[in-house]
Order: sequence, then C-alpha cells, then structure tokens
Amino acid sequence: MARPDHSSPTQLDRDLADLKLLEIAKCYREVLDEAARKGCSMLEVLATLIGMEQSVRQQRALERRLREARLPKQKTVADYDFNFPKRVPKTAIVRLFDCDFIPRHGCAVLIGPTGTGKPQPT
Repeated sequence: MARPDHSSPTQLDRDLADLKLLEIAKCYREVLDEAARKGCSMLEVLATLIGMEQSVRQQRALERRLREARLPKQKTVADYDFNFPKRVPKTAIVRLFDCDFIPRHGCAVLIGPTGTGKPQPT
C-alpha cells in the first residue's frame, strides 16, 4: 500500500499552526506511526504529543529568560582551565563540582586576589 502524500498541509496541520502547537505539528506523524507499530492507546499518543510540546515550550521559555536576564556566557567544567592556577590541584577543583559539601550544609569559598583563577563577576 502506498504511503499518503504529506507534502500538502491538511486541516489538522493548519489548525495546529493556528494554535501554535508547532512541536505537535512537526512530530505527530512519527508519533502516530510508532504508536501503530507498538499498539499504543489514543490516550498514550495524546500524552506523548502534549508532553513533547510542553518540553519544547519549557526549553524555549528558559532560553528566552536567560537571554532577557543578560547573564554572562554560561561556563562549564569542560571550559575550565585546570593549568591555571598552578598551586591548586585539579582534584581539589573537581571535588567542588561533586557538591559533596551541600548535604553537610558546608560552603565552598574561593578566596584570593584578582587574576588567581577564581571566577570573577563580569
């Protein structure tokens, strides 16, 4: 049996676009195909589609809020230069990222003059 042509927008596609359910519009065919293969219920399909839409909206909202906050560039452990400062061993720095001090109600305080490798506000 030949697959239906999905190149022209259907009424469903237009309605999803009007309602701004863009993630559902993008993915519903694949979700329906997968559900047919697995024998999922209509409720499971609906929950999957709405969950995908919600996740994408939450991610976009977070990205928008971060942009609007004008925070400095996000820094990761991968970006950290472990060669500087030379007096602090890499293991001590990496242990801070484990956050083991939090359950003990401890603190991590980085003290020293500017230019010694501590993060500085920008």
